[in-house]
Amino acid sequence: MKNFLIFLVIAVVIVAGYMLLKKSNNGGNTPDAADLESSQTNIGGKRLESPSANESGSYKVDQKVSSISLTPSTGDAVEFDIKSGELLIQSGDIVGGKTIASSSRLNKLPGFGAVVGNEIQLEVKSLVFERARSTTDNLVYRTDAELTVNGKTFPVSFDSMFRYQAGEYYITGQATPDWKNWGISLASGQTVSINMVILANK
Repeated sequence: MKNFLIFLVIAVVIVAGYMLLKKSNNGGNTPDAADLESSQTNIGGKRLESPSANESGSYKVDQKVSSISLTPSTGDAVEFDIKSGELLIQSGDIVGGKTIASSSRLNKLPGFGAVVGNEIQLEVKSLVFERARSTTDNLVYRTDAELTVNGKTFPVSFDSMFRYQAGEYYITGQATPDWKNWGISLASGQTVSINMVILANK
């Protein structure tokens, strides 16, 4: 009995010492569960960083890192120079933003010979997290935007990859629009996809 009591006292001292040491290492800064919920997204039991509600304002598109290109199913891709761009953020959400790009080779693309001007404009309207289609290893977002080419504007939506860091939004994706909407006729069986990479910083 005496041995059992000694063992019990030693066990209590070890557990108490461990708890005090753990608290001391955390410096009392253990995040509150509500803080985790507001800054992270839970997918399949894995927590992922998501934009803070404190993020708001105009974020400038980094012209060196960002890119827009048109890639035909046959022939070479046409890269565009980013002239200007921004994303508008409200309470952490993308609510708008316009990127203007130009290329002197735009009308060299198959089917684009009659296009007037050399600019395209991509106006991001929103970024939507597709929870039902996402897994821990494959997060799916949808970018809703408006594309202006040849003086005409129509909506486009495409699957995107999205990464967030404080003060920085990164979106990349690809869409294959129905170019007839823009008055552009492609040969039978041909497609031209638009590829977008946007990095915007506060």
